[in-house]
Amino acid sequence: MPGYTLSFLPEVREQIREALRRTRDEYGLEKAREYSQLIRLALRDMAENPHLRQPRPEIHPDARLMHIRRPGQNAAHLFLYRIRGTVVEVARFRYDAMDLEQQVPSEWTRQ
Repeated sequence: MPGYTLSFLPEVREQIREALRRTRDEYGLEKAREYSQLIRLALRDMAENPHLRQPRPEIHPDARLMHIRRPGQNAAHLFLYRIRGTVVEVARFRYDAMDLEQQVPSEWTRQ
């Protein structure tokens, strides 16, 4: 099965940077590096097989969520994304306690 292309809405990269800054400031540089690695692994998994995660129609008909945590490595952030053909559109990188229905990008509601 061919890989998928990741496409990021403009604010996602800043959301990642902000989460890494906050992690560094609150928990130190080593934890920020670990968090960065968890983010990279989640993005790799998303690109390799975005269908690993079930649709979340209660958020949006096309929504899926990818938590960055791994066994033995707790993390409280996730990616909100959808699959569009061979493109995985990453819409948000958010703390998992947020109201995710409020995080659906306007781009998704106009289509």
